[in-house]
Amino acid sequence: RITDIFLAFPALVLALVFAAMLGRSIPTLRLALLLVWWPPYVRLMRGQILSEKGKAYVEALRALGAGHLRVLFRHIIPNSIYPILVQATLDFGGVILTFSALMFLGFSPTPSLPELG
Repeated sequence: RITDIFLAFPALVLALVFAAMLGRSIPTLRLALLLVWWPPYVRLMRGQILSEKGKAYVEALRALGAGHLRVLFRHIIPNSIYPILVQATLDFGGVILTFSALMFLGFSPTPSLPELG
């Protein structure tokens, strides 16, 4: 349910709140962006894993005696990682825009620091 709370607010607003709480430095801005952008990935990964667990090849592996960890790490996670990579590629521009907006609004450590925005 924590992910639902994070997803209920716009990313820029949450990033502003976290950046104000954490301080004015590049590592804390990175942490603020990490705190804002993790919920969609958690939700997507959970959905992918639940989808893969119900497929016939997983049931066949379990019937053949494969352990839970082997099925998870050798079959389910490798087949579930590709949507995460696609989502990360699509979100990269939004993360840069949010970072630039934070810098524009005055959360930059120094005015002369070169950054993406």
